[in-house]
Amino acid sequence: MQTIKVLKGISKRTVNTSLNFDDYMRCLTDSSTAIYSSFTTLQPKDFQMRTVRVTKKSLSPVCLKRYYCCAIHGLPFFSKEIDIFRETGQCPMCTKTFEEREAQLLEYLSREPASATDTE
Repeated sequence: MQTIKVLKGISKRTVNTSLNFDDYMRCLTDSSTAIYSSFTTLQPKDFQMRTVRVTKKSLSPVCLKRYYCCAIHGLPFFSKEIDIFRETGQCPMCTKTFEEREAQLLEYLSREPASATDTE
């Protein structure tokens, strides 16, 4: 079985020569480790091609696109289930079936929005 390594914005040669599976695992398990890669690329400037040495963050343990309820499950930001998680303190995917989650979400959406006078 061949390992396929894919990194967005990093040259294939750099990915294949300098990064290995241990780098992926170290990034996932150690939350403070970000891995940077340097490579040379061609960039146009003033109608002339130039070689430029670029350093980019290739692996990062931080995911800014999801809100993590537990170590396994994440919800997309602006999901209504995040509010439910904050109210109950339990991961909605760990504790309920899909039908139960759907019913709870519909109940939450059917509530009247709290007015500004309720919070005072």
